[in-house]
Amino acid sequence: MNFKPITILALLIMTLFIVACTSSETYTVRFLDYDERVITEEEVLSGDDVTLPERPTREGYIFTGWQGNTQNITEDTDVHAQYAENTIGNVINELFDAGSYTEVLEYSADGTLEQTNTFRLDEQAVYTKYQRPGQTEQEAYFIDEGDTYTEHVIHQQAACFESGELANDDYDHARENFSWRRFIPSGATVEWFENVDGVYELREGYEDEVVTLIGTAFDYYALSTADGNLTLLLELTNDDGQSVRYEVEFSHLNETIIDLPDLDYCESQESESFTYYETDEGAIITGYTGDSNHIEIPAQLNGVDVIEIGFDAFYQAHTIESVILPDGLYRIGPWAFSEMPALQTINIPKSVEVIDEYAFRSSNALSIHAEASETSEGWHENYKPDDVDVIWDYDHQPDED
Repeated sequence: MNFKPITILALLIMTLFIVACTSSETYTVRFLDYDERVITEEEVLSGDDVTLPERPTREGYIFTGWQGNTQNITEDTDVHAQYAENTIGNVINELFDAGSYTEVLEYSADGTLEQTNTFRLDEQAVYTKYQRPGQTEQEAYFIDEGDTYTEHVIHQQAACFESGELANDDYDHARENFSWRRFIPSGATVEWFENVDGVYELREGYEDEVVTLIGTAFDYYALSTADGNLTLLLELTNDDGQSVRYEVEFSHLNETIIDLPDLDYCESQESESFTYYETDEGAIITGYTGDSNHIEIPAQLNGVDVIEIGFDAFYQAHTIESVILPDGLYRIGPWAFSEMPALQTINIPKSVEVIDEYAFRSSNALSIHAEASETSEGWHENYKPDDVDVIWDYDHQPDED
């Protein structure tokens, strides 16, 4: 009798059984603190990776990483938290060597907050956000996509991305020069500073090192290492005699990947010499391609209602002298008609409920003709220069014969 086929089948079934048992086997991974206290533990299938817990904290120390295997788990495993003494040098090295961090800059002049910048960096992307109090925020992503470098700027009003390719040096600029870490001396040691209640104030004798680094004289320079993060405190007097303060907090980027928001890319269209984005609410004008010095913006483009003059739409359009806006227009965006030296008149219908900051900045020859009787609640306090006049209750319609 020939039993070979039966033997082979039996071996195959046994092998599959062993593999199935092995693949369903679980192991315990414990994350232990410096004192052997269990921070967390997780049951992991054989061959899987374990999920890292949040960074632990220890008074007087900074967390530097996990010691132990966290990938392809095939046995019960203990992983230990590692710490270094919370000195200025350790904090700087550990934070920036990680390659993924966040910094938030607050800039104040004479005690008043002027702007806030957020900068996030990981291995393949940079995220920046810029905002002044009461103004529209600006957000951009710079992405390393292998062979290309791309800038993605969020158009806030249209809720879409405007994108363009960058040269390699542009991308390097985004990664290196936007960051305030360049104001942290790379060679700084704890000897440079005096620890005053947890704030490392620069000692006498090291001022020239920092002046060379930041390119300007300063009144106060200190670093703080609270909670294992790093905060730069810089105070100086600017050319206008203002007392300026920079406070920059550096912290670890909890998510190691910067993901783009779930937004579509802006699809630019053109009609009647105007470029625009079409949204569910209507058309947002983004630019002008014509050569007329006197412009009357239509109420519709390709059958779509014009609801907004977008961010920077006519910025530095140096030859335009007059603009008539359509009935039904709802909003004039930030910087929409700014830095237009030849602009003398613009007619604003009653339908305009929102005018954003600096809509007419540095268009100083302008006279605004408004159909409204007074400033609307949605008109930003800095929508125009102080010396630009507004003629209220203005009717730009020609008289009927």
